Amino acid sequence: GTVSGKVTDEQTGEPLPGAKLDIGATGQTVKTDKDGRYVLSRVPAGAQTISVRHFGYVPRDVSVMVASGERLEQLIALQGDFFEGDKIFVRAAQREQARVLNSQNTSDNFKTVITSEQMKRFGDYTIKDAMIRAPGVQFSSQRELNLRGVGLQGYYVTVDGQRMATSGMRDRSVDLDMISADLIQDLEIIKVLTPDMDADAVSGVVNLTIYSPLGAERTLDVHLGGGGSTAYFNFTGPGGRAALRYAESVTEELSLSLNLNYQLVHRSRESLDVEYGVADFGEGPVDVIERVAPGLQNDSRNLFGGGINMFYQPSVRSTFYLRGLASIDVRQVEQHIDNYIANSDWINPQSTGLIGDIGMYRQDANRGDINSQQYMLQSGARHLFDAYNLEYSLGWSQSRVDRRDYVFPFGRDDFNYSIDMNDRTRPVMLAEHAGRAVLGDGTFERRLINSKDFEESIIGQVENNYSGRVNVEIPFTWASFKFGSSTRLRNKVGEYDETNYTYIRYYSMYRFKMMEQRRVDVMDQYLLAWLVDTDGAKNFLNVNRPVFTKDEDLRRLRSDIWNYEVSENIYAGYGMATLGLERFTFFGGARIEYTDARYNGKSVLFDESGTFDSSVDTSVDDNYMHIFPNAQLVFDLDDFTNIRLGYSKSIRRSNFHSLSPFELVNRQDSTLFRGNPALEPVISDNYDFSVDHYLFNIGIMSLGLFYKDMSNLVVLEQRTNDVLQGDIAGFDPAFNEDVTVIPVRQSEFRNRDKATLYGLELSWQQRLTFLPGFWNNFGIFANYMWSDSIYDYTDREVDVALPYQSPHVVNAAIDYTQGRFYAQVSYHWTAEFLSILEQTPDLAPSVSRSEEVFLDEYQDGWTDLSVSFRFRLSENFRFWADVSNLLGNEQVQYFHTRDYYPTNMNMRGGVGLIMGLRYSY
Repeated sequence: GTVSGKVTDEQTGEPLPGAKLDIGATGQTVKTDKDGRYVLSRVPAGAQTISVRHFGYVPRDVSVMVASGERLEQLIALQGDFFEGDKIFVRAAQREQARVLNSQNTSDNFKTVITSEQMKRFGDYTIKDAMIRAPGVQFSSQRELNLRGVGLQGYYVTVDGQRMATSGMRDRSVDLDMISADLIQDLEIIKVLTPDMDADAVSGVVNLTIYSPLGAERTLDVHLGGGGSTAYFNFTGPGGRAALRYAESVTEELSLSLNLNYQLVHRSRESLDVEYGVADFGEGPVDVIERVAPGLQNDSRNLFGGGINMFYQPSVRSTFYLRGLASIDVRQVEQHIDNYIANSDWINPQSTGLIGDIGMYRQDANRGDINSQQYMLQSGARHLFDAYNLEYSLGWSQSRVDRRDYVFPFGRDDFNYSIDMNDRTRPVMLAEHAGRAVLGDGTFERRLINSKDFEESIIGQVENNYSGRVNVEIPFTWASFKFGSSTRLRNKVGEYDETNYTYIRYYSMYRFKMMEQRRVDVMDQYLLAWLVDTDGAKNFLNVNRPVFTKDEDLRRLRSDIWNYEVSENIYAGYGMATLGLERFTFFGGARIEYTDARYNGKSVLFDESGTFDSSVDTSVDDNYMHIFPNAQLVFDLDDFTNIRLGYSKSIRRSNFHSLSPFELVNRQDSTLFRGNPALEPVISDNYDFSVDHYLFNIGIMSLGLFYKDMSNLVVLEQRTNDVLQGDIAGFDPAFNEDVTVIPVRQSEFRNRDKATLYGLELSWQQRLTFLPGFWNNFGIFANYMWSDSIYDYTDREVDVALPYQSPHVVNAAIDYTQGRFYAQVSYHWTAEFLSILEQTPDLAPSVSRSEEVFLDEYQDGWTDLSVSFRFRLSENFRFWADVSNLLGNEQVQYFHTRDYYPTNMNMRGGVGLIMGLRYSY
């Protein structure tokens, strides 16, 4: 006969995915699916005992009587084995933790899961904030994510398995800062793929799961709060967040959940840019400062989001679902920079104490208005039959980004200055004009706009993704076979238009009314006394467009090649088998993917005088096929400890713009810049090992090792080649009897290099309930990653590290729970890393006067210390408060040597504080 049913939580009625059921008489073992359902086929007739286990729950043996040919339905409820304590702060969190740890333990792949409760405890606003907590995730001062050191775009993002459309203008990135943590139930970071997953993920997959309402009792959860930064509150005003989650089983067959959220987030940052040059005053080359530029930036985001998840279960064996997610991010980025420029006129390399060098002052206001949208819709079904399981789905996702960037430069060009560069991270530039100081206690009385350029960039991108999947699984006593196919159709259009407007009149700042006197101290030493009213500047530009002149040649030069369209269709099939023997489980299989793509770009030509000649649409078709083998072995040392070994092959496709058949030919300076539609994907052979020990009080200790062997790495190669007539058609008009060879400086994308990357991950998460008295109220959350790389970079005689790969990442948190009170202190540190590799060496006198060196760029990672508080006011109400940026550290970017060539210093001052109430029912 056949026994089928569902395994649920005894208290809440929620389904328990990943619960193990086995019948000792046959040795047959199955796991419940995503809906907590199971089917045991070919069960011998008679009395049988089903053993049911789920991490964090009391094991249960269920006796059944099966008649020959009978289809018996058996519902099983498990009792939670949780630490006794406050049911809101401890039991609910441990129930969530037990669910995700069981998911990790029974998963076919290596993954880490962060729950919504953990995100709330850490005070995370967005998915990007939450990603920082996971082992193996590096984070930079520019809020850039790098998973396992592979690079900034080594992963893709899904929502319940549905691919999210990419939102990067020219690349394949997804902006995780525009997806609220309040919309998501779990954040899964899958580090080893299985054959049923898309293979274009060198570092892994970020999967977001929307709240599942299946079998749950009615729940209502509301968050409201507000606050701001103690340092920038007068500049930015308050921020806040609000979220609502509602879920219930409307009928026995229909369940739904609904999520809504709103966030207003300000991220302010002070900065100082320093540019170094080289001059010779008769005693050999020395360093000089060309530019000192203190600034203040604020990034304000109005983030709106919503999610819905509906399940219809007409029977215990069938589930139909419909889910969707929408996120709208209305963002304004404003940066004010005071530029003090030496203008290549030095009297003395230090000029300390001397006034006489003639420089230029310019105040820049950069403004970005960005409207980003993400949408996802997915429908599908899961059916459990006696002999096989069937799952199918159809999905659509779209990203849309409309962006306008402005640069408004104000200033004058006749001030005297002196520089003291003894402190190279805080150079002192004293400036005078008509007896008044510019930097220090006062400013110019009048700021003039004189023949200055306003720049406007209009950027747009739209991507639509359509996908379909079919999976079939056939279970047997000791094994199961799974196979399926998928199709993913992508279309992406990128548009770019940059225009330079020149205004030739001469007015004071009072005529323009675009300045306001607001004294802002920057980096504890510099003063911004005037800020540009960017709304007024935009108004002025729009009203006076007829009296501006436009440089059409410059617009074509900067814009045309960045416009592209790509159609990329991927057809895939896979097969895999799972074999279970005693304590061993083996997964093996392969995936095949066929890519059929069409890339559209523009071929742009400028003549010998630098005048725009022509712009022609270009198009190239490309197709290729890859096979991805996969093998994984799990050995259960005991019920709480397992060892995993894995091998997988994956790829990373090149950025869209790199694949575009664009070409920029400029006969004036004999330069060529073009894309390469023939670029092959980066290939990575991945080897993984882990030991996971699950602790009795809902915790885990784990050790992981990884090794990646990558080839076909893409670089922008710059070189000079002698070109003959006919080699590059765009240069042919420049040839004549006197000119038969032209040395052309070429810039092209090429598959060229290879690299290996390896590392160690450690993780420990546990409540310290085994300690006596006061100490058993504490809990620990900690992980650490060490990594290193060997990059065989053709332009260097010795191997270097991969850009953006940080050697150390630390996350640590300790929490305390007592009665109604909960508090947590958390810390994150990403060590500094190499960010840009230079292809050619330059003169750097402070490092070496005798030879040129590679001025590679390095930057600090990220350090943060935060505190969270929670207090239960009543059964349903809780007060919460999150305090962040307690360290307020300065981050530095530098070339070659930190002490000699710091180029950018930035910091977020003050402390961030937000507090509010949470209602749970």
